Amino acid sequence: MSGSERVDPNCGPFANLWLTYSNALDGLAKSCEPAALGLSRYNLELMTLALRRTQAWLGRPTSLAGARTPQDVMHEHVRFWQTAGAHYAESSQRLLSALFAAAAPPRGVHPAEGKAARDFMAVTEVKETPATHPVKDRRAA
Repeated sequence: MSGSERVDPNCGPFANLWLTYSNALDGLAKSCEPAALGLSRYNLELMTLALRRTQAWLGRPTSLAGARTPQDVMHEHVRFWQTAGAHYAESSQRLLSALFAAAAPPRGVHPAEGKAARDFMAVTEVKETPATHPVKDRRAA
């Protein structure tokens, strides 16, 4: 046991209680880690999309200033909205994958069956084998 894991001997019976409580909190934090990472990734993708679109809107006056004819202005409008559509399509795929990662089933649960993974056989799952020899009727004389 490292020095940080040792408890003060003056704690008395509360030392084991505190260690149990600390270990339970550690397990809870580790089980929530995939969801927290998924939600953080989702938030990052939202901020990335907002930043891309803000940059596109701020660059709009510069791109329109270079247009000389009405056809150039129309071309800039079309290019702007095509880029916006590409940004939204790419970000929506990333947002959905981040959201699905955050909503993943907890560890130990098989996603196809929805049952907890286990390494034992329940009594109700045991199939009875038929007897190889017929059971004889025994009667007293």
